[in-house]
Amino acid sequence: MTLQDRAVSILYEMAPIDLESYADSATATERSALANELQAVAMAAVWRGTYLDSRFGAGYGDRGHARSVKAANKALTALRRALGFTYPERGAIHV
Repeated sequence: MTLQDRAVSILYEMAPIDLESYADSATATERSALANELQAVAMAAVWRGTYLDSRFGAGYGDRGHARSVKAANKALTALRRALGFTYPERGAIHV
């Protein structure tokens, strides 16, 4: 199982109450790698979800590609700020 597969499995299948026992049994390196992968999955999901919502979400109509990218980058920056990134705006995606 790849690290990304493991992260997605923990994200969707592991009950929050089981995270303590997982964290206690994993090495520091494993915990750090998995935390980084979960953050990467979260950032990808926020960007893509915001973009698609802006393009096709209820009540909006299609805002177009450029406005949707801007909205997605704004949401990504807010998430990176909440996660404690030193330079949260550096995560912006330009497409």
